[in-house]
Amino acid sequence: MHFLAGGNPLISVQLTDANSAEEFRRRIGEYARSLDKGAWIRDGIWDHQRWTPAALPTHQLIDPVTPDNPVFLWRTDGHMALAND
Repeated sequence: MHFLAGGNPLISVQLTDANSAEEFRRRIGEYARSLDKGAWIRDGIWDHQRWTPAALPTHQLIDPVTPDNPVFLWRTDGHMALAND
């Protein structure tokens, strides 16, 4: 394991076991409220295939809960990411 790649997600929003788009958004919103304005929300490590339906998240899902924070969250396989507007 790469130390930083494996460790950074542990100090960010925990999304790996989010079982729905609603839970995904709620966790991101709660985490955003704990940060200063302008602080990045990164990593996350999400897996939309846990959701029913398994729809990819879009920035429209998270924009309302992250108005003051830039977001860049990786999918669990590292082949996709989600960023806010």
